[in-house]
Amino acid sequence: MSLLDLLFATEDCACGPRTRVYHIVNPFKTSWSDLLPSFTKYCTSDLEVVAFATWLEALQRSSPGKRETPAARLMGFFEKLQSLGDDQVAVLDTTEALKLSRTLAAPGPVNEAWVKHWMEQWGFYAGVRRDIGNEDRISTQDLFLTTLLTGPYFLAIKISLLWYYRSSFLVHQPWLLIAWWINLVYIILWAIGTTIFYIFQCRPPHYYWLRLFVLFKIDGPSSPVSGTCHSAPPVLLALPLIFNLISDFGILLLPVTTLLRRLTRTRSKLGLIAVFSLGLLACVCEIVRIWLEVTISAFEDPTYANVTFGIFTFAEGNVAIAAACLPVIAFQWRHLFKSFQTTQNNGSGDSIVSLNPRQDIARESTQDSIHSQDQMDGSSQESTG
Repeated sequence: MSLLDLLFATEDCACGPRTRVYHIVNPFKTSWSDLLPSFTKYCTSDLEVVAFATWLEALQRSSPGKRETPAARLMGFFEKLQSLGDDQVAVLDTTEALKLSRTLAAPGPVNEAWVKHWMEQWGFYAGVRRDIGNEDRISTQDLFLTTLLTGPYFLAIKISLLWYYRSSFLVHQPWLLIAWWINLVYIILWAIGTTIFYIFQCRPPHYYWLRLFVLFKIDGPSSPVSGTCHSAPPVLLALPLIFNLISDFGILLLPVTTLLRRLTRTRSKLGLIAVFSLGLLACVCEIVRIWLEVTISAFEDPTYANVTFGIFTFAEGNVAIAAACLPVIAFQWRHLFKSFQTTQNNGSGDSIVSLNPRQDIARESTQDSIHSQDQMDGSSQESTG
């Protein structure tokens, strides 16, 4: 912004015929002594604070193998800086630049927040605070393949749920059947779009894992690594998760209205609510994943920051699978319990366990209707009496 201010400035400067020179530097002075506590606070390694001359002597005595470090490459600069006295250090005049650019004075002096941001950036680009070793080179490709399988993974779970609804929950109402087809088409399109999005999040696609070799100092391919990845805002990168959450709620609410209307007994309704509460837990996991995707900084340590995201990803899938299986398991456990009671009462094991949940729901709906009719008849008799 300071450069733009100076570029479009129209105010004349009392420079005479000389070339105008503006120093775009922070006009506020901050000593290293004041910044050292902040650097030591945000650095995970134990730092020993020494004088500049002592540090320079240690740098000069460094082994040849360490001469490729950035500090060693600037040896001449540091030696020249050491030879200058305090009164010989050049101080750039920012008076004229401040006249034409108020933006230059806006940031203020260097503070702890700046130091924290710098430490995060240096850690991201220089490999500091990274715990990825070079013993498992294939893990970077596994990460890419795992990302690609996200769409098919959740698609299989949701199709199984929808198919169970169609075969078990009496979807004979026209509006319910239309809603079922809308959900099916939606999740198929979501899975295709998500897979394409993740495949081409980097160009070329293999740059997704090749860049990690350079980033984490892993011994990778000898050929140069070049490419680009998405630099979109986090909200756009979270779109596949947001669309997934919409389908989660759509599938979760699809059978609830019909079954709550058919089942009149409180015990049946509570059982249904308990079963589908597990599906609601999967939606909660998805919401947490969206929040993590939006809030995780690109400069955070991915070896730590991505762990929580991965945990909730696995949790959501496993909870969704459990939600798909619980209705069948509940029906079978109930019939097994009834079969056991019948065996105990009759002294024989000829009881038959039903394996058709649709018949179970139809039977329960019929029993609920009979139960409601009996209550109405009883109320009518009392009124007549």
